[in-house]
Amino acid sequence: MKKKLFFVHLVLLLLAQSGFSQTDTIIYHRANNKPAVKDNATEYIKVQKNKKNIFTISTYYKTDNKWILSSIKETAYFINDSTLSIVKEYSVGNKEETLRIFSKQGDLFYFKDYFKNKEIKQEGLTKSILPLHLEGQVKKYYDSGNLSSIEEYIDNQMISNQNWLKNGEKYQDNIFNTVDVMPEYPGGIEAFLNYIGKNLHYPENEKNKGIQGRVFIHFIVDEEGQITGTYIIKGIDQNLDLAAYQVINSSSVKWSPGILDGNFVKVGYNIPIKFTLR
Repeated sequence: MKKKLFFVHLVLLLLAQSGFSQTDTIIYHRANNKPAVKDNATEYIKVQKNKKNIFTISTYYKTDNKWILSSIKETAYFINDSTLSIVKEYSVGNKEETLRIFSKQGDLFYFKDYFKNKEIKQEGLTKSILPLHLEGQVKKYYDSGNLSSIEEYIDNQMISNQNWLKNGEKYQDNIFNTVDVMPEYPGGIEAFLNYIGKNLHYPENEKNKGIQGRVFIHFIVDEEGQITGTYIIKGIDQNLDLAAYQVINSSSVKWSPGILDGNFVKVGYNIPIKFTLR
């Protein structure tokens, strides 16, 4: 009984050091995790604790001046005083579990996240355990164990990054996901989708075989507004993958580049290209 009470005390202490109270915690952000208040925030994270010490993490995004709850369900619980289990449910039956091992280092925590296959996912320093508030260098990895990126943070805001592909090949650096002004295709996102629809080639061989599905593509809109760095994240068939790659990579129309803190920056996109037989 004393051991259990001691563990509960440690968990509460860790949460207190991480900025948590016994009530719900809400953290507001702008682009690139810049601190914000509700009126100027573009997203917020709400952490709730139930009676069984299970935490629910809900993320909301502002769209058309309305707060929209992310479809990803996230829960977490402390296994012991140095281990946290985090489960993300992307859809029914599609879950991802991460184990977070952490220890105190001065005013910060050193943490390591692990994939289900026990390969390391990311490691670095953070001001809080749940959610992370990153400081200094953070290394991220693929589930194969290969290095994915080395990122530098100040007050949870990414200031630079180096990146590698799954096969170990060096990729472009200093790519951001959320910025103050997102890149824009001439005519908007609908015009870009129309371009894809008109120019996407469905290979006859795959049509005849009834092969269909979604190819997930990554690309960058660089500081000049050009599409670059295109590669396949997840494919379904060699010819369909190539067709999806080509429709993105052959786009020569310049975008309005993304802006972060007054500077043009590279912005990364992950999109699905859908092949459907009718």
